[in-house]
Amino acid sequence: MFKRLFGGSEGGVGGGPSSSKPPQSTVSQRSQRSTIDAIQKLGETEELLSKRRDLLEKKIAAELERAKVFLKQNNKRAATMALKKKKLYENQLEQVENNILRVNEQQMGLENLRTTVETVDALRTGAHASKATMQEMKIDDVDRVLDEINDQTDQMRQIQDAMGQPIGAAADIDEDELLGELEELEATQLDEAMLSETAPVPAHKIPAASLPAMPSAPTTKAQPAAAAKTPEELELEALQAEMALPENSAPPEIFYNEDEARKYTENSRMVTIQTTLTERALELLALPDDGEPKLLLDLGCGSGLSGEALTERGHVWVGLDISKAMLDVAAEREVEGDLCLHDLGHGLPIRPGTADGAISISAVQWLCNADTSANEPRKRLRRFFDSLYACLAKGARAVLQIYPANTEQAAMMTNAAMRAGFSGGLVVDFPHSTRAKKYFLVLMVGGTAALPQARGLDGGEPDEEDAAAEVYVGHRKTKRRKQGHGDKASKRDWIVRKKAQQRSRGYTAVKPDSKYTGRKRKDRF
Repeated sequence: MFKRLFGGSEGGVGGGPSSSKPPQSTVSQRSQRSTIDAIQKLGETEELLSKRRDLLEKKIAAELERAKVFLKQNNKRAATMALKKKKLYENQLEQVENNILRVNEQQMGLENLRTTVETVDALRTGAHASKATMQEMKIDDVDRVLDEINDQTDQMRQIQDAMGQPIGAAADIDEDELLGELEELEATQLDEAMLSETAPVPAHKIPAASLPAMPSAPTTKAQPAAAAKTPEELELEALQAEMALPENSAPPEIFYNEDEARKYTENSRMVTIQTTLTERALELLALPDDGEPKLLLDLGCGSGLSGEALTERGHVWVGLDISKAMLDVAAEREVEGDLCLHDLGHGLPIRPGTADGAISISAVQWLCNADTSANEPRKRLRRFFDSLYACLAKGARAVLQIYPANTEQAAMMTNAAMRAGFSGGLVVDFPHSTRAKKYFLVLMVGGTAALPQARGLDGGEPDEEDAAAEVYVGHRKTKRRKQGHGDKASKRDWIVRKKAQQRSRGYTAVKPDSKYTGRKRKDRF
């Protein structure tokens, strides 16, 4: 009776699906609280392990610095012990990182489980609401609405078809005729493209007589192999090779003291190298030949050797360098350019848009070294390239001759320049040569001009002028060329070796060897 009077239902009092109770959660509140506490505990453990990892990294860096100090003092025993201690710290660091990985894995598993529980509860609530809504919705109402929409869509389609029919002259155009004319036009363009292609270069067959002879088998008794070196000795040798570079010996303002600055400037070979590299940089700078002097920046000018080449070309230049001893030598030599004592890593103190170009000879790679804890290479490179981009005029170029220690260092400098807004890239002269290879970072302000052509791409050797500059600037260790070829036998061997090298590279115009090879001609001839 009460159901007939008040309309009650089995789902609850009030008669309606909306009065049904919402579903309960999948897990209890106690389980949820336990999961949250476990996640927090794992987070605290990860923070503790991270602190331990940072401490071990500091100890590893400290032991490496101690090894460098002992190595400078020629105390190899203490340096080896420091490297062994560093190895122990590295093993502990590896264990800590593995523990951090396990904690992260457990933490992510709990977070995923908690997310799954919340998702299931949300889906259950949505299913309950959908069920309540479907009980109130009638299928007849849905069918009626869809029929009205279909009728309106048909009427709109009929109206669009009537408006889209061509009228006037457009109704008389034959579409098949237009398609045929389009096919003829495509065939004509294809014929023109095929006729414009260049013919392939025929391959030259190298005669068998010009191929180098196979080396003869050795007749001497083989020497016993040297004893294998321990990992500590190999790491010690790598550390010695790294410290041999001037960039790793000391900061530039300390390395180039008064004695080093004068020795560098009075060395005739260094003067020749600086002049040759500066002339190549001016060639890549591609200044307009209008007879007007240009304002150029000499970044890392040193004692003014590169600036003298700029003065000979009739340009006005401003030199910046961090070494006071180098600038004092330049002032004593009375160079024509203006000199400024400044660190390139702090940015260039030049008014924006005033310089017509910039060059740098073996200076920018110094910015890649963290000489002190306050010097971060990426930030210093960013400040340098941002200020260089700002002070150059639109359409100007900057040519930076660099000696990167590795490919990562070259990529770091190039990426920093590209982020600053420059276009261009790296030009490598004589890329197939080990000693004559030169890196030039050619940067352009505005425009997308093609990079200049590098030298020695055909695998050829540099000429005498380039060969004179085959040593690294900055007192890097390298072998100097021997003067002359000694006796006649060694001279003939050198000529034969050079001809065999050219034949192995694919040159076909190489004269065959004979008894007259390397023999000096008589004067009357």
